[in-house]
Amino acid sequence: MQHPPQELIRRLERVLTPKEMEAWLEGWQQSLAAGAELPPIPTWGLPSPSPNRNI
Repeated sequence: MQHPPQELIRRLERVLTPKEMEAWLEGWQQSLAAGAELPPIPTWGLPSPSPNRNI
């Protein structure tokens, strides 16, 4: 079973409730199982990536 990148998990944990996180992971794995190239990554609440941003 494949897992999303750790960095992504950490970012999601900041904005999702444990329940939402679980639902997202489930959807992520179903997308992979269905043969999706890159499963959808939720972007709500996430800061837009910028190369000079420090966390």
